[in-house]
Amino acid sequence: MQSEYTNPRYVAYAASQGRSPSEQMAHDDIEYPGGIMTGFILWIPNAWREWAKDKKLSPEKVKQLRSNRASQEQHDDFDGWLREKYKGLR
Repeated sequence: MQSEYTNPRYVAYAASQGRSPSEQMAHDDIEYPGGIMTGFILWIPNAWREWAKDKKLSPEKVKQLRSNRASQEQHDDFDGWLREKYKGLR
């Protein structure tokens, strides 16, 4: 059965919390009433920072990321990094 959660970044977020996507959604519904995606929104920039640190990016590249100007190559690398970090993700 295919998961209804197809965003691999959300799947990684849930895995980072030790939950399935469904479990994470239920948890965040209670944790953040009225803002069910708040946990993910708070998590994703931290994941980008951790990725940048692991990649030893220059301060200029990090600044680029902060202004939402990551290249497609960086997005692809970030997604690969998430898959590796949270093995088992497709």
